[in-house]
Amino acid sequence: MASERIRQDAQPGVEHVSLVASRHRVLAMTFVMAADLWEAEQLAASAWAEWLDRSWLDGWRLASCAADLALGVWAVQASIKPDGGMSGVG
Repeated sequence: MASERIRQDAQPGVEHVSLVASRHRVLAMTFVMAADLWEAEQLAASAWAEWLDRSWLDGWRLASCAADLALGVWAVQASIKPDGGMSGVG
């Protein structure tokens, strides 16, 4: 239920949120588009402050928010050359 409401209540810079629930906690992986880690942390914290203010998340509070590095890999369709190289990538 909360994940659906989060999708409907988009916040600036937030691309995707994955929620993992346990008994007393929720881990929320919040994916944002940002220029650096500081901006990423600010965008995520701001979005969660906004969401946690909503009545449908009553009783929850932000325990911590920290930016982390992630590796993004983008791929395009390419054909494999006989020498093991790839064409169409670059």
